[in-house]
Amino acid sequence: MKLLRNDRKVLSMTAASVIAVMALPVQRPHLVQVTARVLPVPPVPQTVSKQRHARAEADSVPEMFQGNDVCRLVYAAKEGIGSCEHSMTPGSPGSEGSDRFLFSVYDVGKVLPEEWHKKWRPANTREVDGIWHSSLKAYGHTYDNPRHVDGTLPKVLAEDMRYQYELTTTRSYEEFDKFFKEISATGDWNMDQYDVRYRNCNHFIVECVKYLVGPSQANQVVASPEFLSPMDFDKKEPPPELGQEFNEAVLKGMMRRQRAMRRRAKLMQAATASRGNAMVGVLAVASFGFMAALSLH
Repeated sequence: MKLLRNDRKVLSMTAASVIAVMALPVQRPHLVQVTARVLPVPPVPQTVSKQRHARAEADSVPEMFQGNDVCRLVYAAKEGIGSCEHSMTPGSPGSEGSDRFLFSVYDVGKVLPEEWHKKWRPANTREVDGIWHSSLKAYGHTYDNPRHVDGTLPKVLAEDMRYQYELTTTRSYEEFDKFFKEISATGDWNMDQYDVRYRNCNHFIVECVKYLVGPSQANQVVASPEFLSPMDFDKKEPPPELGQEFNEAVLKGMMRRQRAMRRRAKLMQAATASRGNAMVGVLAVASFGFMAALSLH
C-alpha cells in the first residue's frame, strides 16, 4: 500500500511537470530574411530587334527574290512581308513625277487552266512555285510588254501579286519613253520571236528596269534564270508554238477573271443600291412620323 501511494505521488508530480512545460511560451526559431538581388537584363535596342526581325523575314523568301539595297523588297505575299502598292496617288512610287518606281512579280499561273499545268509542269526538273510575270510601274504608267502600256493586266492579276520591289532612277520620263519605244520597235520582242525560256515578257521588263537604274546598278536587279523562266523544260523540249499557246491561255484566263470581277462589282453595286433604298424608306417613314407629330400640336 505504501508503494502504491509513492507511485501516485510520482505520477502526480510528473503530470504537474508536463502541464508546466506546456504552459511555457513556444520559442520560435529566428528567421533571417534574405533578399536576393536580381540583376536587370539590358533591353535589346529596338533598332537591333527590328533588324533581326527583318533578316528573319527576308530569309523566309527564296534567295532569287530576296532583293538588295538597289532592288528593295517591299512585299512578299506568301511570306507575309510588307504591303503592296496598287494606287497611283501623287508622290507614291511609280506615280507621275516620282523618281521611285515599282517592279512587281505576279503568278500568272493562277489564271491558266489546270489542263495546261498537267500538260507542261511534268516537263520540268525543278519545282515550279509559280509561273512568273513581271510588271513595271513608273512615271504614272504601267508597262507589261512591248504592246501593253497602261493595260488591265496589273488590275486583273492584283490578287496574284507575289513580290514587289521599290527602286530609284535618275532617268527622266522622256528618256525612258524614248528607250521603251526604241526597244519595242526593234522586232526582237515581237510575238514571232517569243520564247518561253529565253525571250519572254520577264526578259523584256528586266531590260527596262536595268535601263532605269543605270548600268552601274543593273547587275543588282532581280533577274535569276529561275525567275525569268521558271519552267526549264529539261525533261521535254517545248515546241515552237508553245509561246503562242501560252499567251493565248493567259489571255483567256484573264478574260475569265475579268468577267468574274465584273459580276462581283455588279453584285456589290446592287447590294449598295438595296441598302440605299432601304435607308431612303426608313428616312421617309421617320419624316412622315415627325410631320404627323407636328400636326398634333
